[in-house]
Amino acid sequence: MNASLLTLDGVSRVWKWDPDVARKMLVRIVVLHEFSLSIVEYDGFQKFVSSLNPSFHMITRKTLRNDIKKDFDEYKKSLKELFGAANSRISLTMYLWTSNQTIGYMVITAHFINDCWKLEKKNIQVQYLGNIPHRIIHVQYGSKMHLWIEL
Repeated sequence: MNASLLTLDGVSRVWKWDPDVARKMLVRIVVLHEFSLSIVEYDGFQKFVSSLNPSFHMITRKTLRNDIKKDFDEYKKSLKELFGAANSRISLTMYLWTSNQTIGYMVITAHFINDCWKLEKKNIQVQYLGNIPHRIIHVQYGSKMHLWIEL
C-alpha cells in the first residue's frame, strides 16, 4: 500500500506501508507501555488497528510473546558484540525503581566511553522485585541476580 503524504512543511513524499514495520511497532508499544500481551485479543483494539489499516493481520498473544523474546535475544546479542569490541572500561551501576503499578525493579546499567568519546549507557539486566518498596532490598535478591553477559 502506497500513499502520497504532505508533510507539515509542505513537502510531498511517498509513504509505503510495511507489515513487518507495523508488527515491530506493535511489539515496541506493548513493551514500552507495559501493556498486557492479551491486548491483541481485545475486540476494541483489533477494531482500532483495522481502522488505521485494514490490511494489518492481527497477531496472536503467543506470536507477540515470541516476537518480544526474539527482539530481546537480538538486543542481548548486539550488546555482547558491543561490549566485546569496546576499547574502554565498563562501569556497572544499580538502580532501583517502582513502576506505575507499584512493582519494584532493580536495573543494572553498563556505562562506557565509545570510540567517538561519547558516554553511553545500556541496561543489561532488569530484575523483578515484586511489591517490595524499592528502598527495602533483601539480601536474598543478590543471590538471584546474575548477568547474562560476560564482561
